[in-house]
Amino acid sequence: MQSIEQLVYKDTMKKNKVMAITMGITLFAAVMQAAGFKETETVILYSLDLLGVIGFYFLFTKWLKKPEWYAYAAIFNVFTFALVGSILFDGGMKAVIISIFLAIYSAVQLKLRPFIFGYTYGLVLLVVNRILSAEVMVRELFSYAFLLYLLLGFMFIAIMRLTTGQFKQVAAFTQEFAEDAKRQEEEKAILEKNVTEIIESIFGMNERIQQNMTSQDNMTSVVEEMADGSQSQADQISTIAQNTVSMKDGISSLFNLANDLKKESSEANGVAVEGNDQIDILSSDMRLLKEDIAELHETYLSLSNKLNETNEFAALIKGITEQTNLLALNASIEAARAGEAGKGFAVVADEIRKLAEVTRNTTEKITANLSELNDSNRVAFKKMTESSEKIEQNALTTEQVSNQILKIASTLQHLDDGLVQFASSSTEMIEQSAEIEDSTNNFAAIVEENSANLQEMSKIIDNLTSDSRITAEEMDSTAQKVTSLHNGNDENGLLN
Repeated sequence: MQSIEQLVYKDTMKKNKVMAITMGITLFAAVMQAAGFKETETVILYSLDLLGVIGFYFLFTKWLKKPEWYAYAAIFNVFTFALVGSILFDGGMKAVIISIFLAIYSAVQLKLRPFIFGYTYGLVLLVVNRILSAEVMVRELFSYAFLLYLLLGFMFIAIMRLTTGQFKQVAAFTQEFAEDAKRQEEEKAILEKNVTEIIESIFGMNERIQQNMTSQDNMTSVVEEMADGSQSQADQISTIAQNTVSMKDGISSLFNLANDLKKESSEANGVAVEGNDQIDILSSDMRLLKEDIAELHETYLSLSNKLNETNEFAALIKGITEQTNLLALNASIEAARAGEAGKGFAVVADEIRKLAEVTRNTTEKITANLSELNDSNRVAFKKMTESSEKIEQNALTTEQVSNQILKIASTLQHLDDGLVQFASSSTEMIEQSAEIEDSTNNFAAIVEENSANLQEMSKIIDNLTSDSRITAEEMDSTAQKVTSLHNGNDENGLLN
């Protein structure tokens, strides 16, 4: 919706255009009429007036963007030229008619201030015309014209006051409507937010109910499995009770076996300690070898750097040889140009060229040898790196083996201690076997009772799952209805 300022701005622009077009057409017609009667001074006066009307229009509406000033400028322009014309041409009834027309022209904007400005200027024009005009009709009809001018002014002032009041009332209604629209937008935003929160809450509840239903299904399965397991455990406990007697005899055999294992464990512990000492020596040797490999690695790295520098020197010598060969060729050319005087210099240049050729061949051989040496050094460096990595890996493996042997030794020691304790505990276990037999029989009876309770709990959970499934279906249907309602409101623009 457009604001009051925008409406006022557009209304002013339209009225300015009406004022410019109306006065432009009027002045153009006056110029054509004056030209027809060959009144040169009148043509010039009306032409300047026309240029002023059009110029002020573009100045205030297009360039300065101040359309509210155009009415004052246009009224001042036309009244001033009318006053000048009345002074120059002695006015007459034409000036009276122009005054009344310009008063009406001042009321085009239907704004009180521009009209008062033009109306006052019109009174001045009317009085000046009465003073300067020599026409008898002007003097006789001046009182009537003056009265008509006053009545016209009062009528336009009354119309403008009514129009201004109506415009203010419309502006107040528009402002109130804008505030209501803004308040409705805020209420719609709050309503949309609340509906969105309700939808999210319903979906969250629906999701939780679905999860609860899934959990109840899982719980039902677990309870059924527990019930079946309890029955199976009851049967197994009965079997355990029967096997407890035979276990007592087995424990006696284990007691004898534990004594034998204790002896063997002591011997294995001694072997593990001796093996750990050997591993320590091997780790020390691997550490020294690792250091030697690292030093050799640094030496190969330095050698590679020197070979790279030598390659650069060979390239430099090759460049110098090419330059020398070029200089020898240039010297031979210059010696040939010198004739007999340059023969000795030509011999020297030829020798220099041969020397440059020998140097070039030698440099190429050096470069080839350096290339082969670089390749060999690269291969050796790669193998050295691989050897270093393998040695590093072997050192790590040796350390890991040493740690494992230490763990084995520690384990054997704990095993030895455990066997001693196991031997002492075996006697107590034999004595307790009889008590275990009685306890397992009692426990079997308890497990059977728990199995019956679990079956009853399974039935209760089934009923609860059925109720939860019905609630979940109702909640899912409600969520779909709310979503459909929300989407329908979005499409109809009720929320947005």
